[in-house]
Amino acid sequence: MCQGKHAVGTVFQGELISLAEKVAQLRSPNLLELSNNLKLKLLIDSELITEEEYIYAKVIKKFDLDEHIVMIQFTSLSLKAIAILYKLIMVSSQ
Repeated sequence: MCQGKHAVGTVFQGELISLAEKVAQLRSPNLLELSNNLKLKLLIDSELITEEEYIYAKVIKKFDLDEHIVMIQFTSLSLKAIAILYKLIMVSSQ
């Protein structure tokens, strides 16, 4: 999680299970709260994106049916991160 632009707290794994241009659904074994700020590092096809391209997001919604799934809104994206997410959106829509 983040306070401002500084990562604090526990590093944990999660999975983007639904992806759109400005939001995504994130499943994580950790319980996240509304307004938590997140600093995400992508792992695609078992390969970590090696560039220091982080995606910043905020938890904007929790789901009653599964407490481990939240809706996040992207708050800061580099051009490289935008390109990666766009490619993922295109692949998932096929």
